[in-house]
Amino acid sequence: MKASKTNEGKPEPFSLKENYLRHKFDLFTAYRTHFLIFVLSAVLDAASTTHFMRRTGPGNESNFYVRTLSETYGIKAGPLLGKFYQLFALWGFSILAPRLTRFVCLIVIAINFAAAIVNYASFG
Repeated sequence: MKASKTNEGKPEPFSLKENYLRHKFDLFTAYRTHFLIFVLSAVLDAASTTHFMRRTGPGNESNFYVRTLSETYGIKAGPLLGKFYQLFALWGFSILAPRLTRFVCLIVIAINFAAAIVNYASFG
């Protein structure tokens, strides 16, 4: 989506309110497939992290935020809260920079799947 131009040919200034009103549902509609794959990757990562922490404890978790959440709220709620925060950040980013939504979704999906693979590989 190109920035609209004013009469002087200059781009309009960034407006958070306009971006919110225009793009608040884009992640769930225009990028629905990416969103659903993100949900799948997030569930796999949260489940593998919970299983990993059952075996080793939250102290071995490398993600500082998930480790802190798990130590505070428990090994089941910690990873789920971490994924909820990740979803909220992804949604916010899709509002702030809608043209980069697909790219950021793919990066987050890849990181989640990689984390799940590392967690599952550490079970043995």
